[in-house]
Amino acid sequence: MQITDNVLLLKINEASAYYDKFSVEETIGKIKPKYKLMRSSILEQYFFNVLTKDMTACKKKLTIRIEKDDWLNRAKGYLEKCSFCDLTKYDIMDKEVLLKKIRDRNNLFLFVGKLCESKYNELKKLSKKVKYLPYISRETRNIVQNNLLGISNEKIKELGIN
Repeated sequence: MQITDNVLLLKINEASAYYDKFSVEETIGKIKPKYKLMRSSILEQYFFNVLTKDMTACKKKLTIRIEKDDWLNRAKGYLEKCSFCDLTKYDIMDKEVLLKKIRDRNNLFLFVGKLCESKYNELKKLSKKVKYLPYISRETRNIVQNNLLGISNEKIKELGIN
């Protein structure tokens, strides 16, 4: 018996990290494993921040440092080292793509931990500061600050939302 889509999606929760074995790095088109931190969902779109171990790849004023002890219910063997969450590094997945990743036993889109409340609050506070930074693109600013999830104006009109 196959688990329904809605039951699978109940496992995708805000402030939770997932290991995506076959994540596509858009800038170079390379497939490599990534940790993704679930931030929000709206209109069957799921917004994740992509975590990194390399601070030099981050925008300093838009990044929080996450230590191993900042994770609750951390799965053994995952999130062992310090990681960084840069608000400008994100992945937006629609429901069908996310479900495909979850159902793919080779991909291992696994829950690996939940960010503690104090760190998650720090991330939310940082999100509010994005509007004051001139070097952030308008699109990124809107996505990060308002969790618009990359829904274009055309898509919003198509859905009848003003």
